[in-house]
Amino acid sequence: MAGKLEVLVEGSLDLPQRGGTRCPRVCPSGITGCYRIAQATRAATADLIPPSPTEAEAQLLSDRDLGTFSLWPASSGAVPLSISRLVRPDMQLRTVTRLLHDYLNQSRSPLDLAITRVVVFAILGWLCVRESPVWMAALPRDLLFPPPLSDWLTALVEPRAVRVAQVVTILASLAAALGLGYRLTAPLAVIGGVYVLGVSQLWGKVNHYHHIVWFAAILAVSPSTDALARGRGTIPEPSPAYGRPLAFVGLLIGLAYFFPGVAKARVGLEWIWSDNLKYLMYQKWFQLPGFQPLIALDQYPLALRLLATGVVLFELSFIWLILHRRTRPFAVLGGLAFHAGTALMMGINFWTIWASYVVFVPWGRLVSHAGVASPERPGPVVVGWLCVTGATLAAIFHINSWPFAYYPTFARVAGPTVTLVQAENLDPAVERRITERMTATRWHAILRRAATHPNPKVRERTARGVLTLLQRESPNQEALRLTMVTRNVVPQRPPQ
Repeated sequence: MAGKLEVLVEGSLDLPQRGGTRCPRVCPSGITGCYRIAQATRAATADLIPPSPTEAEAQLLSDRDLGTFSLWPASSGAVPLSISRLVRPDMQLRTVTRLLHDYLNQSRSPLDLAITRVVVFAILGWLCVRESPVWMAALPRDLLFPPPLSDWLTALVEPRAVRVAQVVTILASLAAALGLGYRLTAPLAVIGGVYVLGVSQLWGKVNHYHHIVWFAAILAVSPSTDALARGRGTIPEPSPAYGRPLAFVGLLIGLAYFFPGVAKARVGLEWIWSDNLKYLMYQKWFQLPGFQPLIALDQYPLALRLLATGVVLFELSFIWLILHRRTRPFAVLGGLAFHAGTALMMGINFWTIWASYVVFVPWGRLVSHAGVASPERPGPVVVGWLCVTGATLAAIFHINSWPFAYYPTFARVAGPTVTLVQAENLDPAVERRITERMTATRWHAILRRAATHPNPKVRERTARGVLTLLQRESPNQEALRLTMVTRNVVPQRPPQ
């Protein structure tokens, strides 16, 4: 049947009326200045969308980035039809670009930036304590196995130097968190963090807390002491000078989710709609003796598949949701739910990520502002884009290095068994002391390299280093036997 379609372009825009009429409607959001352009009558059903816009519409749409678009049949108040076929791909790219531009130029309170400064530098200082860098630096050099592009650090692995750097970095991080001598202490904490935490990455297994160093580097060149610092009384007015560093921190958090989501999506239904998540949970439970999940979700296959779908959707959408202030809370709530679920169900706790969610909280709404904001600086933009570029390239090319790396994707397809390398004649108490210092995953990575590395020289060198370490921890250890075993990870439950 013959019908008439109308295009309603919404947005607070000063557009010329190209033969159209100003829409008298006041949008629910309070936006005025909408335009309704009537198309020529054409033969179409109510659910048929023209494959391409007319010349006049294309010209109008290309004049500016119009933001939100909706297409209604003029004859009824039906649900809006999709306009994805009406808007050209370059218009969609332009819309995303506009959103990113607005996100990076948002005004935020200096209190938001100051609270992020306190949290990030406190985490950086704590990591320098928890990672036991001095003990790691004293490991036998036969165990050195630096990740790609990190060989430069091996020449600096010396216990006394690491001890001095550790103390300096911890004190500098504490001072930076308090806003004391910030122009000196913040860069010093970042440089020291790269060195001290980098020493722990040189033994064959990279632990992923790189983002804390990235965040600290951005904050070190930002006006982060305009609030919550000595000598600061009133809090200046919100400004992009405070919002832009926080925006880059948010983007880096989003990238940490996005690329693992892409990896899972590439595996497809074999990861999402199968028993894969169940076996991944079994493997994590096997690695954590004594761990009890909050709920035995492995007994509910449909729930696990829905959760797997939700994980992929969350990881892919987080970075886009944070670009707009109205959708940002959904990203934050989804992230908190995601991390709570992985911690309670799998024992995976990326606490350094979710603790950084303070960057999304508008703390400035709780206080009054007075005073002139700091001028905008190029530093946060330069360092921010360097970090974004480094994180993106590391993810694209699968570079697992320091201080840039691609984050664990968990995109493998798991099964009911795992293959392990075990030390048969090793005192469990000695092994426990070692894993408390270097983490169990790093220790097992060293044992696997000693038993299975394709290069026989690497195997021999690593085995020699392992034996040296064990003799240092337990003088009675004269030999070590490594064996590869396959274990069934499916929990053995009593019959119901």
